Amino acid sequence: MLFNSAAYLFLFLPVAVSAYFLLQFLRFPAGARMSLILASLVFYGWGGVSNLPILGTSILANFLFARAMLSLPRDSHSRRWLLAGSLVFNLLMLGYFKNSSFLLNTLNGALGTDFPLPQMTLPLGISFFTLQQIAFQVDTYESLASEKSFTDYLLFVSFFPLLVSGPIVHHKETMPQLRRPDGWRLNIDNLAAGSFVLFAGFVKKVLIADSLAPYVSQGDSSPTFTLFEAWLTSWAFTFQLYFDFSGYTDMAIGSALLFNVRLPINFDSPLKSRSIIEFWSRWHITLTNFLTTYIYTPVYRAFKKRSFAKSLVAVFVTFLASGIWHGASWTFLLFGMLHGIALLANHCWRRLKLPMPSFWGWLLTFNVVNLTFVLFRAPRISDFLRVVRGMIGLNGAALPASLESRFMFLKDWGVEFTALPWSAEASLRLWLMVLASLFIVLSFRNSVTLSDDLRKHLN
Repeated sequence: MLFNSAAYLFLFLPVAVSAYFLLQFLRFPAGARMSLILASLVFYGWGGVSNLPILGTSILANFLFARAMLSLPRDSHSRRWLLAGSLVFNLLMLGYFKNSSFLLNTLNGALGTDFPLPQMTLPLGISFFTLQQIAFQVDTYESLASEKSFTDYLLFVSFFPLLVSGPIVHHKETMPQLRRPDGWRLNIDNLAAGSFVLFAGFVKKVLIADSLAPYVSQGDSSPTFTLFEAWLTSWAFTFQLYFDFSGYTDMAIGSALLFNVRLPINFDSPLKSRSIIEFWSRWHITLTNFLTTYIYTPVYRAFKKRSFAKSLVAVFVTFLASGIWHGASWTFLLFGMLHGIALLANHCWRRLKLPMPSFWGWLLTFNVVNLTFVLFRAPRISDFLRVVRGMIGLNGAALPASLESRFMFLKDWGVEFTALPWSAEASLRLWLMVLASLFIVLSFRNSVTLSDDLRKHLN
């Protein structure tokens, strides 16, 4: 079930909210939480009942690992082994469903073998609920979490606004809000702010991202990717990806707020960033926080003698892991590597205290991000390189043939007129949509900030 579907907006969500607050009003908080669990399982199972046993197995195994850790002294070796076992379990589960086909396909290509690829569908949200549970296991080991109720743990992991696309949250952020004594009150401020963020996310996802999608698909059909095609298609995809992902996250945040649960902001106007370091502090913020806490910090602390150079090694390793998490292909691994290299360059630039004017910093950052986002769309690295060749003009520059009579003078500059993936009218519409998207991301405050302003106004 999609957040932007009519079934979710006009049936599922109103019923779930009504049932939850009715049971809270009747002073049955345990029943209210059970109604949320039931709603979450219905939501998850809507996309395929076969996903439910996978989610259930993951939740049960992680709960048992955590309970076993809680029964042991903080500094015991057995507790460390249980933590290691829980991490291995989660990584193997994630690796099996997300990476096994890629690894076997790579092995077959390298060794000339013919190992059969597993025929399976990637379970919905497995990347998100697995990372959430890895964080929970580490927090339990560090005595930062101590969940003893299975139903509450089940709600923590399966809470439907978070289940499929995040944000990635910690137990200490979510469960206290679902347990608090005043949770039964239907908060008008939260209802208004949540509805606003939900609506804003819907507009971003459906009216902007989904409107750009057909043009991006048409651009992808180009056999050559000339200069204008490559840049226009890549810009359109960058805005499509941003409005799609941030819009869907807004709908998750808005949905949770209807239940008086405030989720952490996940996108803070990232396309305004003036450096790649700033970008990763604004884009998918909860993932960046997870990577920093659970990968960068342990890797850096593993060095006996720490230094700036070793911190850069930890940064690069962290973003390699980020690439692997994003998807099982060489393109996603390259995405992580390129962002790792960009971050190293940015840190070194800062270390040397070299100047970077704000506009040029923004322009460089935006186009590095735009270039690397092509890897989210390209099936193979060769497809990515084909777009890059177009971007740097190696495939020439071409405009729609219908514009030849009006712009004949451009031929003297090497511009050709030929059939493009879009008609002249469609090209104009796409340019206007790209420019409008750029204006929106640079000029408007993000939806979560606007919702906070709305809450303050209501108060």
